[in-house]
Amino acid sequence: MESGLVCKLERSLYGLKQTSCQWNVEFTLKPTEYGFVQLAHDHYLFVKHTSLGPLALLVYVDDILVIGPSLSDIQKVKNYLHAPFTIKDIGGARYFLGLEIAMSSCGLYVAQTKYVMEIIKDTGLMQARSISTSFPQGLKLSSDSGGMLPNPDSYKRLVGRLLYLGFTCSDISHSIQQLSQYLTRPYDSHWQAALHVIRYLKGCSSKDLGVLVSLPIDLFCDNKVALYILANPVFHERTKHIELDCHLVRDAYKKGFISPSFVCSSFQLADIFTTVLPLKSFALILSKLGLVSFDPGGGGGAIGAYLLKQYVEDEDQPEETEDGVTDPNKAEIEDIVDKG
Repeated sequence: MESGLVCKLERSLYGLKQTSCQWNVEFTLKPTEYGFVQLAHDHYLFVKHTSLGPLALLVYVDDILVIGPSLSDIQKVKNYLHAPFTIKDIGGARYFLGLEIAMSSCGLYVAQTKYVMEIIKDTGLMQARSISTSFPQGLKLSSDSGGMLPNPDSYKRLVGRLLYLGFTCSDISHSIQQLSQYLTRPYDSHWQAALHVIRYLKGCSSKDLGVLVSLPIDLFCDNKVALYILANPVFHERTKHIELDCHLVRDAYKKGFISPSFVCSSFQLADIFTTVLPLKSFALILSKLGLVSFDPGGGGGAIGAYLLKQYVEDEDQPEETEDGVTDPNKAEIEDIVDKG
């Protein structure tokens, strides 16, 4: 462009279909110059391997999350990105895309308590009695059971919110799978089944998903043949059909990232994701999933207990600060987590 000329902007980039693509193209240049590799299956996730361990950079529109083995490595990444994009550093991750996050000496805790309480309030079940299972045992949903809902969009919206909630509430995965099959023509029976899930969430809204930071990761399998194939990579006719996932698991096993072991079918945790279980089996598996209730001495449920208390005391909460935590009691969360 010649010196002294200006450009007239005909239309803002915001709101156009090309916006997200153009932003991704522009942003990707800088992390890749720094040594990050953009993952092929997730273009908003970048990974760089260092001598201390992997660095991960997660981008959602203009929200950026950096995870690394040391604070110095993380700070270098932030300093590098600050020059071209003028980013604002808001400190440690406390709230990201609706997820409440906390770290303690025991590991990582993730919860969506505030989101759960909003769903309960919107469905009018704040005073409803909670129940112990996420789906009625023996219930068989069908495409023509009961009368059709007068407003199908309300059912679609509720199932969509439950899908997002499933990131931290793995115990409702099978329920969501069942409800998602009837989005086109939902009936009253489907709506009642969805409300059953909400009543279940009401009884466990203060649970956090606790992830212990330890290696190797225990991998339990109720199929001995699968364990033999994992440990013995010898090729033969019966294994020629295996997919790429099998080789990824083998690679993780060789590197010591996972530790496979046999478990009988009655103790297989994965059953909660695929089957409607009786109360006794459901409670047994639920206790082993990493969902922990509030324990003042143990640190579990720190986020959930705090947010549930705040929600019940005052539904008109003040606006969140930029780091996602209600400002007046931010130190209280840190204190609860650190004591864990």
